[in-house]
Amino acid sequence: MKKIGLIKEIKQRLPFRVKKFGEYDISELVEKLNTMESDWWFNDDSRQKLRVHTDTHALNIFWNIECLTDGKKGEKNERNYDFLNFKKILEDLKPLYEEEFGSGGFHRVLIARLKPQSEIKPHSDGGVPLMKGRRTHIPLVTNKNVSFMVGKDLENFYLEAGSIYELNNAKKHAVNNPTDEYRIHLIIDWLEDDGFWTKE
Repeated sequence: MKKIGLIKEIKQRLPFRVKKFGEYDISELVEKLNTMESDWWFNDDSRQKLRVHTDTHALNIFWNIECLTDGKKGEKNERNYDFLNFKKILEDLKPLYEEEFGSGGFHRVLIARLKPQSEIKPHSDGGVPLMKGRRTHIPLVTNKNVSFMVGKDLENFYLEAGSIYELNNAKKHAVNNPTDEYRIHLIIDWLEDDGFWTKE
């Protein structure tokens, strides 16, 4: 089995920082978020305890803090999954992910909200589970003043709401939200049956 350092090195060499590979109609999900009880954002603060995510809130769909280290599929949050209709969302998205990455499955799914006037400081992800997954972002609420920066030089990318992007999370990345609005992304990790790290 390849060590984490080697897997991260292989992923860093993938020839992109951020790439768009599809679009998704987010209107129903955004509407659901707007009608949801606001305190749901605060039910699980385990992700905020990770140093770089202190200014965020999260809605877990398939996620728990242990899945970052044990490599198991994230724990399903039945309430969030059902209320936000993730059965349909993931059924809709699966063909797009299979076309882009090949066979596999949704391994971790959450919705992350960055506070107004705040940031996620520069960092690169680590740990075997995070390196093996294909990290994708679907912006739900954002604007052109939000900076999403990736790479050693922290090149700025504008991620448009409703587009599906893969982030090379082995590379340094950061976010700055200088606005007075929340920035909200759907974050999905797809785990390939035959991953990129097996091909070298």
